[in-house]
Amino acid sequence: MKQIVLGISVILLLVSSFASSASFSVVGPCAEKPIFTSHTVPLSFKNIGQLTIDQLSKSKLEYIGTENKIDSINGTPVGESALEILSRSEMRAYGWCFYVNGEQPDVYPNEIKMSKEVKSVKWIFGYAHYLNGEWLSMCEPSWKIKPKFICDK
Repeated sequence: MKQIVLGISVILLLVSSFASSASFSVVGPCAEKPIFTSHTVPLSFKNIGQLTIDQLSKSKLEYIGTENKIDSINGTPVGESALEILSRSEMRAYGWCFYVNGEQPDVYPNEIKMSKEVKSVKWIFGYAHYLNGEWLSMCEPSWKIKPKFICDK
């Protein structure tokens, strides 16, 4: 009888630990496979920004950023170096975007409170496509086009 109770206790402990955690991943500029993944991130952080800084620090990935935004991970370009001029009327602007539960929020990471509804946080290096005075897309994964000025170094 003790073994059954112990077994049920272990199962409940495992289920409750999964229920109170989320996954966190970082997808770099040149490959779809994440450069860092953590499958059991606790939900005890105040917001997504705080979680991000904690996970990046634990990952040992070099990064530049704050709870508000991430500028660079593993030496990705920033500022003018992150612009790819394709012609006089077309360019791509590169940077880090994040998704919560597969959706891209329209606020900064520090503005999203952690809760049990947060199941996954994913950062991707992406680009915004500009053509003839219009932004055509935002946060397209850069690994899909593998920009030479970033991936062929």
